[in-house]
Amino acid sequence: MAPAATPIQIIDSIAHEAAKATRDTGVIERLNKIGVDAYANTPAEFAALIRSEAPQWHDAVNAAGIKQE
Repeated sequence: MAPAATPIQIIDSIAHEAAKATRDTGVIERLNKIGVDAYANTPAEFAALIRSEAPQWHDAVNAAGIKQE
């Protein structure tokens, strides 16, 4: 995640470094210990995932009555 106006070069750099981290066995082990699966995707794939998941989480938040403070 980054602010909407973040230059694409910075987004690509962050994505590149994050992808490297998901191939590091030490990082993978630490993430697995806290129940997180490490995998890399492109910024476009991540944006598509967020768009596809947002409606279901919107509904879940509303159903639970969660309000922003």
